[in-house]
Amino acid sequence: MIRRLLPALLLAPLGAIPAQLPLLTAPAGVLRIELGGGFFPTDELRIDGTRRPLGSRLSYPTLDAAATPLVGNTEAALARVLGRAPGPLTLGSVSAIAEQQRGVATLGLAVGITRRLTFSASVPIVSTRTQLQLRPVATDANVGLNPADAALGTPAGIAQTTAFFTAFDEALTALSGRIAGGAFTNPTQLALAQQTLGQGTTLRDGLFQLLADPVRGSAVLPVASSTDGSAVLAAITALDATLGGALGGRTISAAPALPAAVLTATDLDALIAAPTGFGITEPEDIPPVGLGDVELGLTAEVLRRGAPGDASWLGVWARAGARLSTGTAPRPGYLLDQGSGDGQPDVEVGGIVELGRGRFGLRGSALMTLQLAGTADEQPATRDQLFRPARITALLSRNPGDVFTITAQPFYRIVPHFALTALVQYQRRGADALNWADPTQAIAGLDLTTLVQGTSANATRVGLGVSFVHDGVNREGVRKMPVEAGFSIERTVASSAGVVATPLTSRMVIRVYKPIIGR
Repeated sequence: MIRRLLPALLLAPLGAIPAQLPLLTAPAGVLRIELGGGFFPTDELRIDGTRRPLGSRLSYPTLDAAATPLVGNTEAALARVLGRAPGPLTLGSVSAIAEQQRGVATLGLAVGITRRLTFSASVPIVSTRTQLQLRPVATDANVGLNPADAALGTPAGIAQTTAFFTAFDEALTALSGRIAGGAFTNPTQLALAQQTLGQGTTLRDGLFQLLADPVRGSAVLPVASSTDGSAVLAAITALDATLGGALGGRTISAAPALPAAVLTATDLDALIAAPTGFGITEPEDIPPVGLGDVELGLTAEVLRRGAPGDASWLGVWARAGARLSTGTAPRPGYLLDQGSGDGQPDVEVGGIVELGRGRFGLRGSALMTLQLAGTADEQPATRDQLFRPARITALLSRNPGDVFTITAQPFYRIVPHFALTALVQYQRRGADALNWADPTQAIAGLDLTTLVQGTSANATRVGLGVSFVHDGVNREGVRKMPVEAGFSIERTVASSAGVVATPLTSRMVIRVYKPIIGR
């Protein structure tokens, strides 16, 4: 870029319009064509103000209920079966090394509707890549794979658990028929039969949800020899004793399949990839490329006094725009997936002020981005629970927090048309709001407020760059095609809340103007 700009700088007439930042509006009847690009590589981020490696978001010293809903859901289902809290369960541990790259090529078009009003459109083409190395360790695991799981189980385990529920259902049906048919004439025995039927039905439903439910069933279970595994089998045995003893009826005479051994490293790898486990897909070797979120905008000049290079000058503009949800939201099956867009539309309003004296100038802006609600199937989990059960989804309406951005861009004209620029930017994002898209499909016991905790964020960015602006007038005084170009490097240097990426951002842009009405 510098090599391309140097000839223009050396040939630039000293008496031409001095350098400034790129124009915010296009002249009436003129088309502005913009080609831009940005590169955003990073291997770190800031979490609640602390600088950490990017892979730390996927590193858990203990994969327990606090780390993943898969274990939390298993413990909750066990508690319903046992009538008490089970012992803490863990899948082991996992650590990760991660790196992300993101490239954005932008085609922008703007047309001057009047001298003061410009309509613009920006179409981004986004390339994303996440390089990830997971290191799961099952050494500390105290659970095993569910033998009856559809993806991780065995044919023998599936057959055993299926036969168990068939026998369980037949025993309960026989007891219910005897009660209805008046087989129990003794009031005490009748009360026991009714109580046993109720307790048996509750136990059966709890066991089915834990062992065999196609949506809520657990891919991992306590091993049969553990305290909790033994308690599950003991509850079935106690029920069977009542059915065949005091009630003298049909018994279950079967047991479900429980794991015989805790997870191995191979088991944990399988659990991570299985559709009944975490359903995680390996990142692509070739970075996907797709359309990002298209932006539309209107910029109006409100006030202008003087021009850059005068003894002093002042300009004021107003801006309104919209960001369309044309990009692809991050995919749940890919850890740390970036997506090419946000997944929901936005509306933007703001104002810009530029003032200066001589060679110095300052452009400041304030922008409010109203992020509109969008509906999507999500895997419910907290902000820091990135290992999420793949088959538990919910249709949720998410309204991302609005974003307020203040930017200051001071610049200094070195020679005509060429200026050094700087950037200081503060951005604050509000917390998300989450609701059930269909309240009838709400998951019992799931508090949505816990899922949006920590979603607010703030960040401070700084940057340096160069700006070239030429009005197209050559040495002979003939106006040719105006041109603007710029290059900048930016970095996030501070944050006190939220999860904030910290890429070393490089941007470049070139703009040309072409009359479409007259010359």
